[in-house]
Amino acid sequence: MKTILVVDDFKTNTIVFSGVLRRSGYDVLEANSGAEALKYCDGRTIDLMVSDFNMPGMTGAQLVRSVKSFGGYQNLPVIILSSEKGDKVRQEARDAGAYGWMTKPMDIEKFLKIVKNILNT
Repeated sequence: MKTILVVDDFKTNTIVFSGVLRRSGYDVLEANSGAEALKYCDGRTIDLMVSDFNMPGMTGAQLVRSVKSFGGYQNLPVIILSSEKGDKVRQEARDAGAYGWMTKPMDIEKFLKIVKNILNT
């Protein structure tokens, strides 16, 4: 079973995204901050990270940089979810190493299709 780390400072979003992913057959880890997400980067297998961009304390881009600095997570694919629409923040996420970007609110079916393509499931 593939493991996905979902990171969003808004608890309702974490619950919604995690529920959708679990119903689709994925194991899900939940974090409500970048600092909480980093605690999961302890050597365990994480196949994909889905993170909000705007979070207090650590942006999604900062989180991506931090995660990818840990041994074993350099190639972890990351999808950033955000209501931000500007090219500047998208470029910041790409420069940090994010794999993709989806604008919230999003189409759940499209989201799942992207997840399945990334994970080859």
